[in-house]
Amino acid sequence: MSFPKGSTGVVMDVLQTLTREFNLNRKHVENIVSLIDEGSTIPFIARYRKEQTGSCDDQVLREVFDRLTYLRNLEKRKEEVIQSISSQEKMTDELMVAINAAETLAVVEDLYRPFKQKRRTRQRLPVRKAWSRWRISFFPKMSDPVIWSNLSHPSSTAKKALSMHRTR
Repeated sequence: MSFPKGSTGVVMDVLQTLTREFNLNRKHVENIVSLIDEGSTIPFIARYRKEQTGSCDDQVLREVFDRLTYLRNLEKRKEEVIQSISSQEKMTDELMVAINAAETLAVVEDLYRPFKQKRRTRQRLPVRKAWSRWRISFFPKMSDPVIWSNLSHPSSTAKKALSMHRTR
């Protein structure tokens, strides 16, 4: 019961991870995961399915369930991050390998942070509009040949721009 290979190439064998972390037989882990997916409760599995789980007690089953949930959420987040970065056309091979190798959500979020889209809030919107109005009033025509005629001397270009702004 591992995750199928997704469209973005994220592959992590959840069963192998659980087997390694809990030192359980792979068959027992497969049975535990399938019983959980079928909707069986932890106390039910601990009492009535001991032969399928290798006589795991309810504490171990609960830890397996919690870790299974975490690993599934990790896989889901990896998919979302890869799709987001790919849609921005900023995905590199090194970044893909690093995201796929990440074993915690914190690492995935740290890798995603530079590519995360900034949220536009209502508080920041007037600031952007004010900046835009100031820029337009200070540089009325960015393509004006008088302003940009002498690009070899930035100071003379700045003087011309300021003199034009003062005369208007």
